[in-house]
Amino acid sequence: MTTPTIATPQQFNDCNGLMVVLDAGAIVLTDTDTGFITVGVSLLDSEPEFSLSGWEEAVDVSVHAPVGQLGVVSLMGDAPSLPELSTAGPGWYRVRCLARGRASEFQTISLE
Repeated sequence: MTTPTIATPQQFNDCNGLMVVLDAGAIVLTDTDTGFITVGVSLLDSEPEFSLSGWEEAVDVSVHAPVGQLGVVSLMGDAPSLPELSTAGPGWYRVRCLARGRASEFQTISLE
């Protein structure tokens, strides 16, 4: 999604802990509001093999891109230079999100 969408409280309640699916697009919950995160994108024509090797969490969700323009944006800063995800135009896309180290970020932040 190129324009961030606001999630409703119910959408947050219904989420899987890693992604909030919206009416158009989704939000990845990074579990940190400061610092940097690394994001990568792979565009595939078919479902990849599933492996948690090197990852702590994984989720697959269906994401709707009603006008196309499904991409990665930052809610708090510059948009990363990643490719548009909706290469087939408007429609439904399957998104797999893999994550690691989300809980450890809290151990590295100092309140001093």
